Amino acid sequence: YQRRVRGLANMFTRAFAYSNSIKKLKRGFSNAHLIKKSLNPAKSWKSLFTARSCFVGVLSTSVVLYSYNLAFADTHKPKVVFVLGGPGSGKGTQCSNIVKHFGYVHLSAGELLREEMKSGSKNGAMIDEMIKKGQIVPSEVTIGLLKKAMEKNDVKKFLIDGFPRNDENRRGWNDIVGDTADVAFVLLFECPEEVMEQRLLKRGETSGRTDDNLASIKLRFRTYLDQTLPVIEYYQKQDKVRRINGNRTPENVFEDVKKVFNELEKQIEKEVQQSKTAHQ
Repeated sequence: YQRRVRGLANMFTRAFAYSNSIKKLKRGFSNAHLIKKSLNPAKSWKSLFTARSCFVGVLSTSVVLYSYNLAFADTHKPKVVFVLGGPGSGKGTQCSNIVKHFGYVHLSAGELLREEMKSGSKNGAMIDEMIKKGQIVPSEVTIGLLKKAMEKNDVKKFLIDGFPRNDENRRGWNDIVGDTADVAFVLLFECPEEVMEQRLLKRGETSGRTDDNLASIKLRFRTYLDQTLPVIEYYQKQDKVRRINGNRTPENVFEDVKKVFNELEKQIEKEVQQSKTAHQ
């Protein structure tokens, strides 16, 4: 990276000559063609040599500019916020608010899995069965769907809701996505289990979801406690957990959410400014 930065002056010098090189290239081949008709070998070879030199210059410039893009590709990595909390803690509602106010793309791991389940794909039946049992779908399936959804978007700020659900998810993310995206933090909504249960039962009256019934809800709570809390502890050790009290009205909850994302937006702006300064 440092070597590429030190070479910037030379890169921009070559890039500045790019357009002139193109013009000379066209003119050189044109002259060679005309001179060839007049059967003047000396001038013809001279023109062809000029055209060849320009072509080499253009090719060299293109390679240099490609290296420049690689040098600073990491400054444009997608910013990711994992959104976690027990079932019914209010993740979906707050993600909608964040999308409206801060321009993030909301990706729900659960929704992507349910869409895949309905698509009739080979993974659909397996996903359906596991969701009904309150189990966690294999990481490679979930991460593949998330990665595909991220690649479709030009916006590079993502809320990933309901992921990672366990250590397998977390390790799979590191293996498959890795450094191509920057995980800013985990946004964690905390809420008493009895409150979440009542919310889910109420939602089940109209949602049509197969897992919004009391038996599935109990299994989902158990899965969350057994498998997701270790993930939260992992990110807590990195100071990457932002805790939000979800046992309030959505409006009051979002006031705290806004504070967290205002800080993140300041951090992003600072990183952009530092990147611009480094490029100058």
